[in-house]
Amino acid sequence: MSLPTEMIGRCASFLDVSSVQNTLVSFTGTSPQIMESIRHEYLRGNLNYLLTIHEQTCWEKKYRDTLTWMKYNDWKAIFHFDYTDVMQHTTQENLSDAIAYYESIRRSPIFSHECCKPFYDIISCAERGIVEIAQYLLQQGHDVNQEVTIDNSHFEHHHRALNAALANPSSDMLLFLLDQQNLELNYTFQTTFGNTLVHFAAGEEKVSLENFRFYISRLSKEMVNARDSIGKTALHYVCWFLTEDYQQKAELLLKKGADVNAFGNDYQDPLQVLLEAGRHRRRCVDDAENLLKSYGAIEVRVGP
Repeated sequence: MSLPTEMIGRCASFLDVSSVQNTLVSFTGTSPQIMESIRHEYLRGNLNYLLTIHEQTCWEKKYRDTLTWMKYNDWKAIFHFDYTDVMQHTTQENLSDAIAYYESIRRSPIFSHECCKPFYDIISCAERGIVEIAQYLLQQGHDVNQEVTIDNSHFEHHHRALNAALANPSSDMLLFLLDQQNLELNYTFQTTFGNTLVHFAAGEEKVSLENFRFYISRLSKEMVNARDSIGKTALHYVCWFLTEDYQQKAELLLKKGADVNAFGNDYQDPLQVLLEAGRHRRRCVDDAENLLKSYGAIEVRVGP
């Protein structure tokens, strides 16, 4: 017996995520209408799916699944009481029923869960990488420089949308934020060490070379040479942490005006830090050493 498409979709709305996925697989190669109906009935108004996304570990999958959920839900109406799109697609007679539907969704205990924050918090939104939401939040008056302090017992750091976007695998959110006129480009990142965002970008493995290039291109020479509490610059950080793309990052900093002979409070310049890091991490740093010397690094320094 062949079940109507709508009935199949309604049945799917009572299943868990894995069961829905299996149902979709079982209909692969059949009517696209059935597959679309299953997705629509399962995802529409389903905040539990956002909880499932929140618990995922793969950034790309979180990003894709969030976009899929948005396709079947008016997130502005749910999270911002913005019924503009609802009124465009609903008759006046049915408007009160539509609003009541969104009010019922907000009564779910999941509505106040952290899994919903990407839809109304600019930092969480930047972490998820959904530019459409970020655009809306800034249009509604959210502060692109909003900051929260995170203390993990070892040190505290100041978390903003910009450093979240820097660590994303995609560059879309970063490029969007960098185009905001009131964006603060370099700010104190870790209070304990007194370092700034450029230090974080230089030494953090999660910051891709592409994102680092986009970010550095917007900085002034003064920002590139910012010092932490012990006098170290971003070039020192690159030379110490030796991330996968450290040599390319070092060259970008040097081209932007980084002081190759800047020394910290311990009188170590980037070259000395590089050689020490090479010994400490048992890495060959010959090419990076030659790069620094080509920009005028002094091989031997004794004091300032």
